Amino acid sequence: MIGATTICKFWQMAKATSLPVQVFRDKFAENLERVTFGGERLVVTKNGKPRAAMVSLEDLARLEQLDSATRKRPARRRP
Repeated sequence: MIGATTICKFWQMAKATSLPVQVFRDKFAENLERVTFGGERLVVTKNGKPRAAMVSLEDLARLEQLDSATRKRPARRRP
């Protein structure tokens, strides 16, 4: 499982936009358009901490491929 710190670093590298949960909720339709047609990545925060993310279907497909590839790799043994 990926830790919260790893996710935060990934989103910072991907230049995601952070939004407080109330702003995200109030402008849900607008945020959906930003992600769907603008390719933006949104991180929803609560009390300043990342809680969830909204990404495009293309980004989700890439994440699932990455996850699948990681799980299929056999564990390396140390000599």
